[in-house]
Amino acid sequence: MTHELTIEKAASIFASAFSPLRCVAESWDYDNRFRFRVFDGDEPLLSADDLLRQQVTTSRRLEAAITHARSNLEERGYALDSWSFPSVG
Repeated sequence: MTHELTIEKAASIFASAFSPLRCVAESWDYDNRFRFRVFDGDEPLLSADDLLRQQVTTSRRLEAAITHARSNLEERGYALDSWSFPSVG
């Protein structure tokens, strides 16, 4: 089932999805756009700077975006803690 999320909830879910790496996620452009960066220490490993609000405020699309980003990092050899999309209903 798909649920609508607040932009703040989406940012919180993103930030928690990349442990032990650090993820900074935020909205910008009056909450119409969203960006995130994943860091290893101070080194940025992955970023997306221009996601649309709709891409992260629908639970199904947010989960797909996070899964894709996690896969990208794991394919590059980064070990991430296990993670599952939280219940948002």
